[in-house]
This record gives sequence, structure tokens and C-alpha cells, in this order.
Amino acid sequence: MKKLVLCSLLALGAGGVFAADAAPTAADVQTNLNVVWTLLGGILVFVMQAGFALVETGFTRAKNAANIMMKNLMDFAFGSIVFYFIGAALMFGKETKGLPEELLHDNPDSCVRIPMINNSGARSLNLSNSVAVGVYEVLRQWGYPELLTKGKLTKFDWDK
Repeated sequence: MKKLVLCSLLALGAGGVFAADAAPTAADVQTNLNVVWTLLGGILVFVMQAGFALVETGFTRAKNAANIMMKNLMDFAFGSIVFYFIGAALMFGKETKGLPEELLHDNPDSCVRIPMINNSGARSLNLSNSVAVGVYEVLRQWGYPELLTKGKLTKFDWDK
């Protein structure tokens, strides 16, 4: 019986190898690696949540252990729901869409347009540039003193 099961599993596995249509492209490999990396990150977050629950339970009295575990379970449950509705859109949403146009129209003095590369492979570049421009704007509005004196271009007169 064991030999029959082993032979059938081997036959099914070998059939999958011979039935392959074509070699995977670089885009297919990248997509699969992105999925694996995201799943690995999610698994690590699950394990961290359990670890936090155990550490917090260790710091409390024994009579409060069940309450602490329930609190951590509810924290995880509500956090998962909020991530599903809000965080996933921020994490996997389209960067080409941007903010709602009504928000931009109602606040024209607070808007700065950041030109972005129209390329699907430039997602992280666009995001990192957006964060850098946002940090620069915050520092500029706070009057950070070294913002204008360090690394200033001197070839052109920018004050005109």
C-alpha cells in the first residue's frame, strides 16, 4: 500500500514537470517573490503578536492572564480588520491614482505636485521620492535653519 501511494505521488509530481508550457519570465519570478516576501512578513507579524501576548502575560498576575490573552486577541482581530480596509489600500494601492481630486481642489494652497515616473516598476522610487519631498516640506515650514545653508547650489541665482 505504501509503495502504491509513493508511486502515485511520484507519477503526479513528474507529470507536472513534463506538462510545463514554458519557462517562467522575469516578471513571473518577481511576482512570485513579492507574494512569498509579503506572506513571510505576515507570518512574522503573526508570530510577533503571539510573542507580545506571552511577554505581556508574563508581566501580569496569574489571575489576569486570560484577560491579557483576550486583549491581545482582540487587538489582533481589530488590527486585521483595519488593515484589510485601510492598510491594504495604502500598501498595495495604485500610486498613479493619488489623493481624491476633491481634497486637492479644496486645499490648493497646501498642495505640492510631485512628478512621478509613469512606469509600473518604479513604485518604490515614487514612494521614496514622495516621502523625501514631504519631509523636506515639513522641515521648510518649520524653518529648519540648516535647510537653506547646507548643500545650496551656487551656480545659479535661485532667488530671481
